[in-house]
Amino acid sequence: MEVRAFRATKTTKTMRTLRAVCVLVVVLFLGSCGVLNYIFGSVFPATAMLAKAQADLSGLIPAGQGYSYHVRVVETGGYGYVVVVGNQSSAGVAYVYDLDLHLLATIPNLTGNGVTVDAGGKIALGNLLLTPGTLAQNQNTGLVSINATNTNSGDAGGVDGFIMPTTGDVAVQLSFNTTTANALSGYFYPAVWSPQTPIASGALCSGGLQVSALLDDGVPTDNLIVVLRTPGNNGNGNSNTTCYFVAVSKSNLTGGTAQSSPSRTNLEPSSFGFANGCIMAYDLGAASFVRINPADGSTQSSFYSATDPSNVTFAYRVNGGSFYGFDQKSCILTKYGTWW
Repeated sequence: MEVRAFRATKTTKTMRTLRAVCVLVVVLFLGSCGVLNYIFGSVFPATAMLAKAQADLSGLIPAGQGYSYHVRVVETGGYGYVVVVGNQSSAGVAYVYDLDLHLLATIPNLTGNGVTVDAGGKIALGNLLLTPGTLAQNQNTGLVSINATNTNSGDAGGVDGFIMPTTGDVAVQLSFNTTTANALSGYFYPAVWSPQTPIASGALCSGGLQVSALLDDGVPTDNLIVVLRTPGNNGNGNSNTTCYFVAVSKSNLTGGTAQSSPSRTNLEPSSFGFANGCIMAYDLGAASFVRINPADGSTQSSFYSATDPSNVTFAYRVNGGSFYGFDQKSCILTKYGTWW
């Protein structure tokens, strides 16, 4: 009896010690601000297992100003970069990372906040041209600001520009003009900019729509997909928004009308991206990220995530491999592996 009592007591003490150690480990684990942010502030916790890397920009971006920033991915000349760009006070600033989220450069005093690749393979960032590999800046090009594609609607999806195959120029600052013929319009660069010359374009619908995204696969001879949407509250969980996927020729900006193009409802306008020939978005009705065929609007695959990413902007590698989310509230940039 004494031996049994001794063994029972010893076992009980051992179990209590193990519990205490486990509790201590959990407390220490959760005590880390980074871990807490990762667990509770993840873009979509359902896909936390897809997270490959993170970068915290909360020490770089002033408190409350994260909503003026968006993320872009550019790949050229065998190099790839993730760019978080926005505005601080009266000037723009960009934080340039490699594809694994190592900070490579901070570029202040930008004019404009667009990011794309020009016909010569250089990175056009605002009013600068950056040389791939070195990120050397050319400030004497005579370029003007590249403005975000969707400044008229406030959405953050899509890309900022595309290469016009007939001119070698990059078309930027596209908007849907509902006051003059309801036509898609924009400007050339780096052609002569004094004055800026609108791109000739055709009417796309009967009016009242806004540009949510301009989706381009980087192939000059292909079409681009212009995502037009019915006006709403700039996304933010507005499930009543209808989005139209209009195929437009890059050579002359002509295409179909919104009414004759595939459409979807319940999509978060700020979530649009493009990868492997498909539109990527978040479906508010299904609480899932979806991969959409732009030809007919059908869902090719989906990934359930109950967290509405309305505070997040996304960027996708056109050929797949990974994608990125920038949480404008926490200022956390995350690299994710693909789910599709």
